[in-house]
Amino acid sequence: MTDLFIGTLSATALPPTGQPETGAKDDGGYSVDAAGPAGLGRRLQHMLENLAGYRLDEALSGVDFPDGEWCLRRLDLLLSLDPERPGPSLELEWAKALVNELRQRINDGTPRVLHFPRRADALHDLAASLTAGSTENAWAWYQLGLLEPSDPDPESSPERALLAALRRWPEQAVPAVVHAAQSSGAASLHRLLGRGGWSELAALVLAAVGAHANLMVGSLQRREGPSGGTIDLMPTGPANRKEDSIRGKAGSARGLAAGRTENSFGGNADGRKGPLAPSAPAFDAGSRFADRAADVIRHSSLARAMKRSVLRADGATAAAWAVLSLAEVDPGLLRGPESAQLLHAVSLGFDPASVLGNAFVTSDAPVAAASGTRVQSVTQPPPDEQVRHTETRAKSALEAADIPVSGAEDPEEPENPADADQFCTLWAGLPFLFATAADAGIPDGLLAAPVLSGRPLRWLLHRVGQLLVPAAPNDPAVLVFAGLLPGAEPPDGDEASVSELAALQTWAGNWARTTAVRLGRPHHDPFDVVAGTAFRRGIVLAQPGWIEVHLDLADVDMDIRRAGLDLDPGWIPWLGVVVRYVYS
Repeated sequence: MTDLFIGTLSATALPPTGQPETGAKDDGGYSVDAAGPAGLGRRLQHMLENLAGYRLDEALSGVDFPDGEWCLRRLDLLLSLDPERPGPSLELEWAKALVNELRQRINDGTPRVLHFPRRADALHDLAASLTAGSTENAWAWYQLGLLEPSDPDPESSPERALLAALRRWPEQAVPAVVHAAQSSGAASLHRLLGRGGWSELAALVLAAVGAHANLMVGSLQRREGPSGGTIDLMPTGPANRKEDSIRGKAGSARGLAAGRTENSFGGNADGRKGPLAPSAPAFDAGSRFADRAADVIRHSSLARAMKRSVLRADGATAAAWAVLSLAEVDPGLLRGPESAQLLHAVSLGFDPASVLGNAFVTSDAPVAAASGTRVQSVTQPPPDEQVRHTETRAKSALEAADIPVSGAEDPEEPENPADADQFCTLWAGLPFLFATAADAGIPDGLLAAPVLSGRPLRWLLHRVGQLLVPAAPNDPAVLVFAGLLPGAEPPDGDEASVSELAALQTWAGNWARTTAVRLGRPHHDPFDVVAGTAFRRGIVLAQPGWIEVHLDLADVDMDIRRAGLDLDPGWIPWLGVVVRYVYS
């Protein structure tokens, strides 16, 4: 299906060489005035209305355009129409000529045509272009609705225009900013946003990912200590004033990211006197929060870009970078009970005066440890007995669903298409469980489990996914289940302990039971139900912040459809991605 949006449609006509008969009517049902150009103008206006109203829809029917968003700044068409012909036939000819010209322009790839595979790519272009000081494509940003006429002018106020666009689409804010830093440079991005811009950006990201309550309102303090300047995150109580809260107000610059800075006179940077909230506990290079913060910085493209730029950041800017780095790596980290401490540790990584600031690795290799050795994957399988038990349950479920399973061999893995961005999986239905996540206490209950404390949400979900289905650690569906792009490395970390595996098995069982109840099968083995639901071929197409699972139309299951499991989840805040299902 093709949707065509036209900003302005106009026509200029020369009068015909002959004069129509006075009072004549054409088959379109409207009068033709013999007064020359005036009558022709009225007829042309009526034809334009019909053209925009339905003739273009008729002309587009059955015409295939290449996928994606195509923007043309202007299209001029010279067309000769016989005024003696009936109006409807002239309108349809006009519409077909316009569609053919559009298709020709797109196929030719002229410079005046811009192509974005997805709307998110246009937002990335906006962020990178404004960071580089270019507004050449501004006309396309307005066409696509990334900017509105009432927004700040991107030429005179690029920072405000960028924030306006990101506020309109906060779920793509982090990928867009990461792209801008990578393509146009971290220093240029910092010059564009400045302290206030970074703070506003962090505030809208916190609201978009549903951050923990102690991060929604807070302050930053800069104090001097024996080891030099440190930046402390200080969670505070609920806001006393309405404007101090950023809940539901993604564009607010207040709250955590805005912060305050203590000056040498003991007051706040805004001149107000009075005590500040108690500071967060101090950290050293050997603390568990420092280790986790170092992992975040190693895996965050934005954090590494900022570290390489050697930019000096004040407390509020460092906190904003920490928020964005956490949101890029694992937004679930902003929802856990220890999110404030972890955010504090990451912010210290951007402070060159901090002990931790120089301890964090800034290598381009996101999985390289400080010693240069590769971090071992935490996706080690559970004990052999548990693996065999999980596989046995899954295979019995597949057999019950009349899906052939040969002995102990795994089903034949599908080959990936030639397109490097497409990945095949046999477990394309595993993401259907996102529909029952909230009922199963995911993610907040999982993050709050004491025995799992300190584990990132992506790590937890990846492990739970492997307990639910007998898929490989790098299976595209299992990676999507953890909010990762297909082809990415599975989450890093230490191997799960026995107590952690037991807790994960409990959560996997609870999620499976919740799903079985939703499907109307409360008395069936829940793992059998999940295996039968998840086992289906599919192709995963993904880019940062956006994942599409493509399935065969013949595989539509009415039980799954009635339960609402295959309805598009859309934006999943705790994963930091948009997830869509496409049947074709």
